[in-house]
Amino acid sequence: MNKNISRVLMGALGALVLAGTQTGVSYADGANIRAIPALVTGEAGGAAEFKPYGEHLYIEDNVADGNSIVAHMQYGSKDQWWFNHDGSGTTRHLDFDITDGTAVHLAACRGNWGGSVEDSEIFACGLWKHTTA
Repeated sequence: MNKNISRVLMGALGALVLAGTQTGVSYADGANIRAIPALVTGEAGGAAEFKPYGEHLYIEDNVADGNSIVAHMQYGSKDQWWFNHDGSGTTRHLDFDITDGTAVHLAACRGNWGGSVEDSEIFACGLWKHTTA
């Protein structure tokens, strides 16, 4: 009888320990999304990719055409434009702090950096992609 009680108590204790390790753990619900600019001369030229787990944005420029790849991202009340103006063969990485469950919308464009978003030319935006952080 004592062996059975001991097993039941150990099982209950194990369940409590497992339940305790899961509190406060946060997971992103959404899937990774990848957006490309509208095709210009048959090539997208790069892409913007958002990864909800950790809220990372990657902006890749793959073609030496004199244009930048631009990410247009909306989440919560934010509407932001991010350029990769480092040239062909580069990837710009940005790390965000977005509340879990927040809708994230991403489009990729081409552009010419002018020193600020307001002074830049942005064109050839592709389709919007959607996920949640």
